[in-house]
Amino acid sequence: MTKTERRFAEWIERNRLPLFCVAVTILALFARLMMFPMESGDYTRFLQPWFEKVKANGGLRGLGTPFGDYNMLYRLLIALFTYIPADPLWVYKGFSVLFDFLLAGSCALLVRELSGNDNHKAAFAYAGVLLLPTVCLDSSCWAQCDSVYVFFCVLSLLMYLRGRYVLCFLCFGFALSFKLQTVFLLPFYVYAYIREKRFSVLHCLIVPLVLVATALPCVLAGRPFTELFAVYKYQMSEYPRMMLNYAGVWNLVVGEPGSDHYNVLAPYAVALALTALGALCMIFLNNKARDDRITVLRYAFLFAFTCVMFLPAMHERYDYIYMILGLMLAVLDKKTLLPFAAIVLVGLQSYSCFLFRIEVDWTALTAVNIAAYAGYLACIVGPLLRKRTGDGAPGSGLAAE
Repeated sequence: MTKTERRFAEWIERNRLPLFCVAVTILALFARLMMFPMESGDYTRFLQPWFEKVKANGGLRGLGTPFGDYNMLYRLLIALFTYIPADPLWVYKGFSVLFDFLLAGSCALLVRELSGNDNHKAAFAYAGVLLLPTVCLDSSCWAQCDSVYVFFCVLSLLMYLRGRYVLCFLCFGFALSFKLQTVFLLPFYVYAYIREKRFSVLHCLIVPLVLVATALPCVLAGRPFTELFAVYKYQMSEYPRMMLNYAGVWNLVVGEPGSDHYNVLAPYAVALALTALGALCMIFLNNKARDDRITVLRYAFLFAFTCVMFLPAMHERYDYIYMILGLMLAVLDKKTLLPFAAIVLVGLQSYSCFLFRIEVDWTALTAVNIAAYAGYLACIVGPLLRKRTGDGAPGSGLAAE
């Protein structure tokens, strides 16, 4: 090796971490751009017509015209998109891809916080998010915006860990302003409120204030204020099916996703989901030992997974939030690697069923998903059931003073 080659190799070795992140960024962006030309069914049936309607009505002036079944903040964004001189397909996808990278960065920050400033684990989380197949498909094939609300959810957890509760609930409010699925994180905050006793109910009032503030442009343009909350009620009843391409427990009861029986089973499903969440909360509260900070991630993940597993009318993309939390957990806790690999495969299959119309054995896929859920219960709940007391005073010590 020449002296110049040696210096170059030493430079690469010294800067391997930033170079790794740069390489992953370039590869992830290239992979996404290759997917941009694809038009999903959701784009052709919903996103594109909404764009054309609001543009025909004058962009921001068209906000007073009813269109779409998304919340008011996303409608405002669609109106702003109409001023960008580009193909709307690329505008939608470009916006979501931007948040893919922001989400990856926020996950890296959260993992670094939880790992004691371990930059290597943070880099693995960054790369994992960007190359997770469901994340790529969601933004670049589907033109969906799940990375946006989950980005704010991750920031909310990061602010919670740092004891900055105003910012925590501000981020939670922005997440909820984008997607109703933010509520899958709510059980964790209920648990944290009871266990930690560090933030007030008054902090929670920030959330509706954010919802109102982000809805103001549409309200001022002529939409009724009641629509701010009516849209969430509509979304909950829009698809009266027990399952919609998600491999949850109800597939074992109703068979292929989309089968009827919703009116009969949905109330029981909601009751069962709430009972499961309550049982988890009780188990976590019974743990008198001082938990480590990764407990924030463990509990938030398991609460979210439980919601999607047991609630009715779950779409395949509703796994997005717990998939991201699960990835960070896998980086920090190697015991969860196997169940994480299982939920990734389940998610990829269910996404591909919608996007590429592949045939899916829903019974087998559901069995794998339930097995993964059981694996997480063994990793997270199992130790608490085996040892219900430990060192330290009551209180988990999860957040900063």
